[in-house]
Amino acid sequence: MQQVWQSGGALRLIEVSRMLKEEDYALEARQRLAEVDAELRRIGYDPGEHERIRQAEQVERSAEDEMRTLEKHRQPWRRSNVKLPSWSARWRPAC
Repeated sequence: MQQVWQSGGALRLIEVSRMLKEEDYALEARQRLAEVDAELRRIGYDPGEHERIRQAEQVERSAEDEMRTLEKHRQPWRRSNVKLPSWSARWRPAC
């Protein structure tokens, strides 16, 4: 078992370690990534600002979903032509 490791696994570990240290791997993909990064810098992309806006949009989307749910539940009452008393008409302050 140790002989298999020394003749295969250990040698591969040394090679992979060298590749990582010298950044000698995925050269085409890394070149393309560098190009994309440069373009993002050129247009002024800010990942922190992107995340802040994304989270704000999620909050807005949640509010929109809640509004649609409310409207969906109100529809049957509107179609039935039943007049519901308003809350303010039923509520009288105790004096």
